[in-house]
Amino acid sequence: MICYIITIIFNIKKYYLRKVLSGYLKPLFNKKLARCDFIAFMAQQPPTQVVMEACYSSHYWGRELTKLGHTVCLIPAQHVTPFVRGNKNDHNDALAIVEASQRPNIRFVPINHQNQTGITNSLIFLTILCN
Repeated sequence: MICYIITIIFNIKKYYLRKVLSGYLKPLFNKKLARCDFIAFMAQQPPTQVVMEACYSSHYWGRELTKLGHTVCLIPAQHVTPFVRGNKNDHNDALAIVEASQRPNIRFVPINHQNQTGITNSLIFLTILCN
């Protein structure tokens, strides 16, 4: 029996989903969802690997998707940028995240807990306020 890993690539900026079959990197579907439909859609999916580019909101989405049983991997933006081909758009960003996630030496960012994210945001706000 051959087992393939299905990966869901999620571009947070535009809520653009791309579901790919590992090994072939062949897209099973591309879908653009509204923010309110995203969690409902992901709740219907079997537990899979979800890969996102790391940013402030990706930690929130990572926590929410982990609650649903998915494995979440956050890739730093500097590791995704070299793989963007052509003009920067949702489709090319998703392809770049797919390629970056398949590289053996990519280090993923751990998901921050809610209190860590709050502390970081408070420190940034205080730094801006004091300057």
